[in-house]
Amino acid sequence: MKKLKILLLSLGGVLLTTTAYANGDGSNQNIHTITIEGSSNLIVEPDTVSINIGISTVSGNAKVAQENNAKVVSSIYTNLLALGLVKENIETANYSFTPTYDNENNKINGYAVNNTITITTTNLSLIGTIIDTSLKAGANQVNAITFSRKNVASLKQEALRQAVADAKNKATAIAKELNVAIVNVISVNEQNVSVYSNRLNSYAVKSAELGTTISAANVDVNASVNIVFEIN
Repeated sequence: MKKLKILLLSLGGVLLTTTAYANGDGSNQNIHTITIEGSSNLIVEPDTVSINIGISTVSGNAKVAQENNAKVVSSIYTNLLALGLVKENIETANYSFTPTYDNENNKINGYAVNNTITITTTNLSLIGTIIDTSLKAGANQVNAITFSRKNVASLKQEALRQAVADAKNKATAIAKELNVAIVNVISVNEQNVSVYSNRLNSYAVKSAELGTTISAANVDVNASVNIVFEIN
C-alpha cells in the first residue's frame, strides 16, 4: 500500500488528517486520523535528601588556612557519624585553594580554602539535625537541600500510563463531538519522561534552641506522548 497524499487540518491544537493510500489494485484508500498529545504530572513524596554544606577558611598563611579547614571538616565528619550516618553518606563535592589579593596593591594578602561536602540520607527527619550539627562543628554555608527519589523506573511507567490515558480521553471526547468513532491507533510516540528533584537554596532557622526546621519538597514526574488515532 503506497501513501499518496496527506491533508492536514488543525482545530484548536488537534490535528485532523486524511491520508490517501494506493492499494494493490490501483484503488485509493483514505484513512482519517486525529493526532493528540497526552500529558501527566505525578507529585510524589521524596525518600532521599542531599544537603550541601560549605566550609570556608581564610588566613594570611597558606598552611594555617588549609589546616583550619581540615580541622572543621574532620569535626563535621565525626559529629555526623555520631548521628548514625556512615562514611558513604558523606562525600566531598568541591574543594578549592586560592590566594586573596589586596585590591589596592594587587598583591597576595592571604589564602582562602573552600570545601563543600554533600550529606545524603533516606532519614528525612534528620535534615535539621544534620544542618545544626554541621554548623556547630564549624561549617559556615548551607548551599542547597535537594529532595529526590531513589528508584524512579516505576514512577516513569506510571506517568507514561497516565499520559496515554489522557490522550485517549481527549481523543474520545473529540471523536464524540465530531460524531465519529475511534477505530485504531496508528502510532504512539513518547515525547518526554522526566523527573524533577526539588532543590531548596535557602532554609529557615526558627531559633538556636529549636534548631533548623525543614519541610520536605515533593518530587515531580512528568510525561507526554503523541498518539495518532484512526477515526471513521
